[in-house]
Amino acid sequence: MYTKVKLLSLTDGYEHKLVSSTGKLKKEYIGQIGKVIHTCVISKGNYVKPTLYDVQFDDGAIFCLDEDQIKFVALGALEHESSISFEESMRELNQKIDNTYATFSALGSLIKNGLYCGQNKH
Repeated sequence: MYTKVKLLSLTDGYEHKLVSSTGKLKKEYIGQIGKVIHTCVISKGNYVKPTLYDVQFDDGAIFCLDEDQIKFVALGALEHESSISFEESMRELNQKIDNTYATFSALGSLIKNGLYCGQNKH
């Protein structure tokens, strides 16, 4: 699952005039939703620049943006295929944890009772 962001602005005047690889002007992406595919923090000595985000849009265009140019948005409201609530997602996660715990607990009992020896060596 990717983090979704909305492009708020382009801060560099030169960048406004550039054309993306899709042939669309970059300013046409303002207001659009993209997914964060990579983050990077650049530092030099004691100076740390805010995090930079590589954001990819549905048509494949990718822009490197800073925190002032984007707004993080809710995933559930954007992804049609994902209508699961946070609470339901947490219930599913807890169920998976419970299932994993039960599996390891059962395996531990088998090992303790000498009923499981692991993989056979050939």
